[in-house]
Amino acid sequence: EGPSRIPRRPISKSLSARRTFSVMARLASCLVLLGSTVATGMPADATLLVQRQATAQTEGGEDTAGKAWTGKGRTPEQADYAFERYKVGEMIEGRAKDGRWLPCIVTGRGAAGNLWNIHVSDEFPGYDLPNVPTQLLRRPIAPGMSDYYVDNSWLNHKGVGIKYRHSKNMHNKSAEYAPWASLVVGRDEGDGWLRVADGFLPMEVNGAPVLIKRERLGKPTPMPLDFARAVEKQHQVLMPKDPTPAPLSYDIGEWVQFRSKKGEWYPAQVSGNTNLANTYHVTVRLDDGYTVYPVTYVHASRLKKTSPEKKPVDPDANPLCQKDGCILVRVRTNSSSELFISVSKKVKTENLQRMACNRLKIGLDECQRRTKLHKNGAELDGKAHIHEAGLEDHDIVDMNVVAETAIDQLLNAKMPIAQTATPQSLDRNDEPSADTIEELLKNIA
Repeated sequence: EGPSRIPRRPISKSLSARRTFSVMARLASCLVLLGSTVATGMPADATLLVQRQATAQTEGGEDTAGKAWTGKGRTPEQADYAFERYKVGEMIEGRAKDGRWLPCIVTGRGAAGNLWNIHVSDEFPGYDLPNVPTQLLRRPIAPGMSDYYVDNSWLNHKGVGIKYRHSKNMHNKSAEYAPWASLVVGRDEGDGWLRVADGFLPMEVNGAPVLIKRERLGKPTPMPLDFARAVEKQHQVLMPKDPTPAPLSYDIGEWVQFRSKKGEWYPAQVSGNTNLANTYHVTVRLDDGYTVYPVTYVHASRLKKTSPEKKPVDPDANPLCQKDGCILVRVRTNSSSELFISVSKKVKTENLQRMACNRLKIGLDECQRRTKLHKNGAELDGKAHIHEAGLEDHDIVDMNVVAETAIDQLLNAKMPIAQTATPQSLDRNDEPSADTIEELLKNIA
């Protein structure tokens, strides 16, 4: 932010990418993204159409180079929400074609930095939607929080928006920013700063107001009671009949212990606040270590502060454990899965890799080709034994799973013998040529 005499600069690649996503959001809003008619998911050709149209509109505007966008011409009622970083399992809201805001659960990052995969929970069991633009998503309003319009009408700045601050210091700027004419969700600290998920934003710049409080538009659709009851019945979880106020409070993303109907405690993560006092949405992890499910409106009396639970080793789980002893290894994948694997100390590290692949339903051949194990950033030698690799009980190992390529899919595809057009001279161990791949593609339905 600053005076209007700042010289104009050519548009950057990052700004071009953000404009691309903005166009994608406007085009996507014309599709039925979150309605019941897409319970089976958006067709792939519809998603591709949005991407192609967004690319065409963005790349065709060469005359915009060097011109700073200030957000003029858009009212607060027309504003989209600024980019937000969400946590997997967090409860948010998504905008439908008819303008309704539906309850959703974040399931992961999308194919690009401005896209999210979500599970829509407006009716049980809900449905998944991939690659939803962040402009169509927003956080629920917690007590003391509100929407704020990023206004440039007083400052008349030539840049693209206001940079977030890591602290309440104008010079402690982040690389991310809130675009002009967008909406952010935050809490007024009463000292000239707005606390948001990505840090802080100044209420004024050079004496000009840049954040205008706006009443939240679009009443959110509550999660159906049948949905919550079905989830609780499925996982044997009930609300306490006579909850008492709990003195402890919890932050979004904080690890806790969650008490079930039978009185058993499970590791969980706080995914969001609710409009009820001492009540939270949480994501509970089952005993297998990587299955998660959401539980809504959990009273604080059923939670307690803790760190992620370490599962004890079952000595009867593996015969080798009785002979050589076993350790419990926590394997984290780059897709946010967590696997707790009991493995003998005398087997090779590649056995641990295969056990993890088996849990992830990855074939043994693909396992060697598509996965790598790392500990503290260093790759583990698959031929080394567990004790030689320096692995100890409750150690954490990172597993990088490379996405399956088109070549992998072609080589793994089962071809009808009568229709196979592979040249007879092609040896099994040779890499297929471009002509061979083209012929294989023609024969795959």
